[in-house]
Amino acid sequence: MFIKKEMAGVPIFAPFSQFPFCSAGITSREGGVSEGHFASLNLGLRTNDTKENLEENVRRVCAAFGTEPSRVVSTKQEHTDTVRRAEKTDAGTGFTRPRFSEGVDGLVTNEPGLPLLAYFADCVPILFCDPEKRAVGVCHSGWRGTVQKIAAKTVEKMTAEFGSRPESIHTAVGPHIGACCFEVDRPVYEEFRKAFPEKDGFARPAGEKYFIDLSAAVEHTLHAAGIREITNMHTCTSCHADTFFSHRKTSGKRGCFAAVIMIHP
Repeated sequence: MFIKKEMAGVPIFAPFSQFPFCSAGITSREGGVSEGHFASLNLGLRTNDTKENLEENVRRVCAAFGTEPSRVVSTKQEHTDTVRRAEKTDAGTGFTRPRFSEGVDGLVTNEPGLPLLAYFADCVPILFCDPEKRAVGVCHSGWRGTVQKIAAKTVEKMTAEFGSRPESIHTAVGPHIGACCFEVDRPVYEEFRKAFPEKDGFARPAGEKYFIDLSAAVEHTLHAAGIREITNMHTCTSCHADTFFSHRKTSGKRGCFAAVIMIHP
């Protein structure tokens, strides 16, 4: 389950409390210094928030996890299905050093003291924790990532890199746009129907539109990959745009919250 707690003054929704070897959590809009539609803990480094606000917000989140920006490795999200192993030499990527040269929507590591961070504003955050091999991961699963099954590819990457057994990996699904609000046109529905024919794309028809259940699609993908333990917040970002940033709810006028996971040094 997710437990809301304050870490160095920053509210964090934390899973995996049963595993003391790591810290993980989802940030919210609270606890930062940004203003307007970025208020207040905007972590979207590609937004046009001020450099000073973004640096302070990042510093606060790092302090919450007992680390600093020069240690964090962040994704370069381009709605790919690419999952990369983060090494010590990647420390600071996206913060104190340039981002990866190509799209990376998932990260895994077994390096202590190397926090992994991904950004969200409706897409699905997924955190991974293998207490057996002491390895962790995070991935950004938008609708494209969901139909490409990046969740399963993250499991496969942990298996290939660390010898993880899928049945030993615990997963946590953070807040994202829910089936109540994720309305799509027929071309997007067709992509889901092709990816999940046995579930008719996890879609509910509504006239000429469809409502897609990303949460169900992600859980189905994880189960098919051999995952047994899934914790899901079941929180819609569009319905709770006062707590989490939502691209759809605000027509793109928003910041980003983050999912962070780190093995303790």
